[in-house]
Amino acid sequence: MIDASVIGLLSATTALVASIVGPLVTLHIGRAQIRATVKSANRQKWIEEFRDLVAHFCGQLSATMQMWEKIVHGGEVRFHQIAMP
Repeated sequence: MIDASVIGLLSATTALVASIVGPLVTLHIGRAQIRATVKSANRQKWIEEFRDLVAHFCGQLSATMQMWEKIVHGGEVRFHQIAMP
């Protein structure tokens, strides 16, 4: 059979490897989760900024079209309606 000292040495080696590898794996997983969280936050920030820019553009386009309808009405250009500063 296997000698008791070999079993003890094998158990001690297993415990040593587990105590070294365990924290390294935990550190690696923690870093990966932090990177994923940062990417997710940046992506969400980009989406919100893009949505705000699209809304601003739509508002400007709407205002431009309203002004265009006031200036050009029925095929006639009416410059006298434009308030000059």
